[in-house]
Amino acid sequence: MLAEEEGLATSGLGKLTGILSKESVLRLHMAAQSSATSAKEMALALRATLAGIDYSRLRPDIQLVWTGPETAEAKPRDTLPQMLEMIGKAQIEILLVTFAAFKAHAIMRALQEAHARGIVVTIVTESVENSAGQLTHDAWKAFPAILLQTGCLWYWPIAKRTVNAKGMPGKLHAKCLVIDGCEALVSSANLTDDAMVRNIEIGLRCSSQAIAIEIQQKFQGLKKSGHLIPIKV
Repeated sequence: MLAEEEGLATSGLGKLTGILSKESVLRLHMAAQSSATSAKEMALALRATLAGIDYSRLRPDIQLVWTGPETAEAKPRDTLPQMLEMIGKAQIEILLVTFAAFKAHAIMRALQEAHARGIVVTIVTESVENSAGQLTHDAWKAFPAILLQTGCLWYWPIAKRTVNAKGMPGKLHAKCLVIDGCEALVSSANLTDDAMVRNIEIGLRCSSQAIAIEIQQKFQGLKKSGHLIPIKV
């Protein structure tokens, strides 16, 4: 590595600390030291990433995303193709949170492909046991086995939940997708075939680094506090 180029790469990685997860930054550090990646290539990639983050911070792009019958009054962006596009263009990391997951085969394939190309994948989801039966199918069972085997799946243990007057625990009911700490989709849609194809669902896709990072940091905080732990089977 040339000293100047190495300095640019190191500086860029430093700026991403606190924006990306520790695992993602570590992987980037390892890539920077790899003989297959020159310092110049790494510096250029990091410059492009940081420029994109700065641009999205200053000019956030917010768009509606829908599932449901088409109407003359709106030209919606459908939920499924939007999620597939976001997952497909991920370069560093993916955070996906869903209450339910069932038969969303295209999404599952996209996640497995992202994992195979080295993307850090974090999935937070629900189970029958920890929801005290408020969910009828274990959502984590819908995901590819490789994601379970490599520690990508996380859950909210029932012992960490408060209960209502009837003794029922809170539910992990959030649904969101965050890509590379710079773009987020927050939606009513679960990761199910019904939600992607038949239901009426609404969400917001936002190219805002500030919002994406705030979502990521919330879930990183839940991990750190022990409210989220890896699923191990």
